[in-house]
Amino acid sequence: MSKFEKKSERTRKLKMEMGKNSNNESKNKNNLYVKFINESVDEDMLKREFEVYGPVSSVKIQVENVQKGDKEYQVHRGFGYVS
Repeated sequence: MSKFEKKSERTRKLKMEMGKNSNNESKNKNNLYVKFINESVDEDMLKREFEVYGPVSSVKIQVENVQKGDKEYQVHRGFGYVS
């Protein structure tokens, strides 16, 4: 447990940490797991939705190859990753 800090102190520390982390942004790539993606959503649409919050380097919606008869289809699995 740490000592009590005023909100202004916590905010200042957080801003300092964020500033340090922004220099290492290329090293620290985070994948955000997104679930319950509607079948009508494609990767471009998902990217546009997340770009509102900052730069998006990649988007991947998971699909499964399913064979019906002599044709093969890609089925949307309802989840994906944004980084």
